Amino acid sequence: MNDVYVPLSDLVQNEAKYLNSAAARCLSFAARMLRDAATLPGAESLLTIVSVFVDEEDEEFFLQGANVRFFSRRGDYPNWFEDLGRYQKEAIAVVDIADLAEFGSLP
Repeated sequence: MNDVYVPLSDLVQNEAKYLNSAAARCLSFAARMLRDAATLPGAESLLTIVSVFVDEEDEEFFLQGANVRFFSRRGDYPNWFEDLGRYQKEAIAVVDIADLAEFGSLP
């Protein structure tokens, strides 16, 4: 597993678009990394978890940044994101190589 912290402090200038911009930045980064890895051996088992903090009531909301985690799928690992509904303060996307066609329009 590799975790990448994605800073978002420059997006605070436009609070109305902050969450949309944060999600777009993180998904674009994740898709770009998966695309770049697509020709590597074992690439078919790669996936990424994109996590953006969404609790706007938290006093540190704009300080949180986001995380992008990269994994190799092995059996049912990682399985802790199967119930995404339990994450109430984070927006989470699970993306694998097969999902890349969906992200074709991201910058």
